Amino acid sequence: MIEKLTPEQEALIPIIRDEWIKIALDTSPTDKLKAEAAIYLTYEGYGYQLPQIIWFDNPLSAVIWIVSNRNKLGEYSQLNFDPDTVSPYIKENILDTALNSRVNSKVKQLIYVEVLDDIYYVLLNLHQILSDAIDDNFPYDIYEKDNYAEEDEDFEFIEDAIYNCPQGIWQIHELAYYAYFHAIGIDFPRQLTAWWSTAKECGCWWCFENFAVVTPKPSEINLDEDYLLHAKGKPAVNYEGFQIYVHHGIIIPEKYGKIYPSKWKAEWLLLEKNAELRRILIKEIGYYRICQELGAIELDTWQKYTLLKINKNIDLEPIHLVKMICPSTNNIHILRVPPDITSAREAIAWINWGIYPKEFAVQT
Repeated sequence: MIEKLTPEQEALIPIIRDEWIKIALDTSPTDKLKAEAAIYLTYEGYGYQLPQIIWFDNPLSAVIWIVSNRNKLGEYSQLNFDPDTVSPYIKENILDTALNSRVNSKVKQLIYVEVLDDIYYVLLNLHQILSDAIDDNFPYDIYEKDNYAEEDEDFEFIEDAIYNCPQGIWQIHELAYYAYFHAIGIDFPRQLTAWWSTAKECGCWWCFENFAVVTPKPSEINLDEDYLLHAKGKPAVNYEGFQIYVHHGIIIPEKYGKIYPSKWKAEWLLLEKNAELRRILIKEIGYYRICQELGAIELDTWQKYTLLKINKNIDLEPIHLVKMICPSTNNIHILRVPPDITSAREAIAWINWGIYPKEFAVQT
């Protein structure tokens, strides 16, 4: 019975937090024996017969096999971790209501909240990106997706296989939270022990009555400064035989993703039909290079300012730009302005929050 937290127990809080952050982003080689032992423990914990375990190099291959072998898999199970089944164990071991409240508040702040803020949304983004990438690359033509209604049982099975991968790591904040109480002496049911194990040892995996379908962890997970999936010139998420290219949380095609953005070509904008991808290309290529490579029409000039229009239809609305030459450095700066602006003087005023050039104290 826990009557108070010792200094040693309090010191464990950030240690447990950091341990689970490391687990969440682990890309080390998967130990298949440990992963299989964790999966068997999960099935045993729920009273299920042990399955045959099938390994695939990546989640796309796994989903294709699952859909192709639906008839022999048996019932599909989502053995998701349910916090409501284990939270009573904390109350049973910390009877003092005030102490329970203080302990929970501190642990939730340093584990549940901080892991949630720093890592949980990374995993949500990873889960969504991974599912969308599988969906994008799934050979629907083989299964005649267009002939399925959304309520069709076959179509729902495909969607479940793609979007409902029951991997415990997606619940990292809850797993870390209960791992702390386990570390200070509270015992939990075997189901939770199993989920800790699968989160640590497994990549994506799917539970069926007769089979468990499993993949290793990705060999790379790359993030930007905002914890969004992102990489330049390489995959943001990398499996053997399946690479996912992501630009600040948005999936991009391999033809863009495998090339460093500084080498992207403005002419790609003429062929790209997806508006979101065109915006990414425009931002990375920059208006200066776009003007150079695609050409721009001069609409108006005033002093050292020039109003330009991109001479191609590459965005949802016409692109008007103002080109400015810095008097002190002669550096050229190009900024976008609304398409209804038709004079350089008006463009400069718009950039300067409605102040017209004659009112400038200093030209910039």
